[in-house]
Amino acid sequence: MRLEVLNGDHVVHSCTVGADGVRIGRSSTNDLVLRDAGVSGHHAVVWTEGDQLVVRDLGSTNGTFLRERRLDGPTSLAEGDVLALGPDVRLRVAGGGVEPGLPMRVVQVDGPVAHSVRAPRLALPGGELLFREDGTWLAIGGEEVAQIELDAPFTCGDQRWVLEEDHHTATVRPSTGPLPYRLEVDLGRDEALLSEGSRTCRFRADHRVALLAALATRRRDDPPGPGRGWVEDDELRRAIWGRARWDKLPNNLNVLVHRVRAQAERAGFERWFVERRPGRTRLHVAGVTLR
Repeated sequence: MRLEVLNGDHVVHSCTVGADGVRIGRSSTNDLVLRDAGVSGHHAVVWTEGDQLVVRDLGSTNGTFLRERRLDGPTSLAEGDVLALGPDVRLRVAGGGVEPGLPMRVVQVDGPVAHSVRAPRLALPGGELLFREDGTWLAIGGEEVAQIELDAPFTCGDQRWVLEEDHHTATVRPSTGPLPYRLEVDLGRDEALLSEGSRTCRFRADHRVALLAALATRRRDDPPGPGRGWVEDDELRRAIWGRARWDKLPNNLNVLVHRVRAQAERAGFERWFVERRPGRTRLHVAGVTLR
């Protein structure tokens, strides 16, 4: 069984509920992180009992509701049920849904530590792993620095790790779908607004808006598929700085992406809503609007 995060009638994210259950809340320590002001830090937990899903509210401020009834104890769920977490967040129960591929874990080389992969992001000392549709990426200092292959040891901080298939637990690969954010770009007012529920982050600096406008345009115009939204760096620099200056300061794009990510993170959003790969960039959001 799966939980689907809804934006209106559209599914913007999904995760499989395995034997270990799914912890839900605003805190980054949860399995399903929902950065909405109406969601508590640790809001609810959903787990399996046989073929049945069960939900329990964790004493949240705004409550967990099923069919307009606030839950006060463990409650069984059926396929098609919609949970309301606070005033804005809706989760729908869907059938099936083991994510493609085998479950994975990250193991310390010559050490005792092993982490099962249960979310699209895994924090390690000195960095983190990002699990995306185009592979697994190591991020250090807020920047993607290398792609990680199965069974190939890598260094993060002062420790060595290896990503391997996990044949011993029921944990499954996390969903790699876009973050449940919406980006609206108003070219007439030269501003952009990143939002999720009642949470917002407004960009007004010229180059930041130009970056987001170029990425949003490609995200809007590309057909659906795993390669949707990628913009080559040279094309992106020309869109931001114009043809006369795009190649004069090649590191400017890295600095600009860092500043946009940092501003979003200060507002409570995941910095990875802008994805970077060698030579290309894209938005990792559920929807965009340009006007």
